[in-house]
Amino acid sequence: MPIKRYWLIENRVAYIELIGAVTESEYITMITNTSSFQTSQYPIHAIVNTKTLHDRPNTIPSMNFMSRQTPHIDEGGWIVVVTRQDTGVIRFAVRVTLEVLRLQFRFKGSFADAVKYLKQVDDTLELPSVNSPDDLIL
Repeated sequence: MPIKRYWLIENRVAYIELIGAVTESEYITMITNTSSFQTSQYPIHAIVNTKTLHDRPNTIPSMNFMSRQTPHIDEGGWIVVVTRQDTGVIRFAVRVTLEVLRLQFRFKGSFADAVKYLKQVDDTLELPSVNSPDDLIL
């Protein structure tokens, strides 16, 4: 499956990486599984890396399903999407999806910028300043 998903900080910050071509079924599974993250007493944030994503499903037919599967959480965390600047179509699709799902999100150009942003919006996070998620894996 071209989706990696693991915790950077257990029950606080998830890392999701979309790689290559993601099918509609994989995309829906990712959204459904990610909505189950919201079980903590703290906001759960996610860094979603789309830098190596080169083909994504047409999300429009899936919007109704995804909006019903993802509860609106007033105190939910932030989704920080790491993407290349030259991927306008992917950025548009991600923006539409996250807006339909009523999630707080920002686009950043690097993992380091994503970490910096999360530390600004949630000062309770203990994330070191690193350039790659691999730097956080023990």
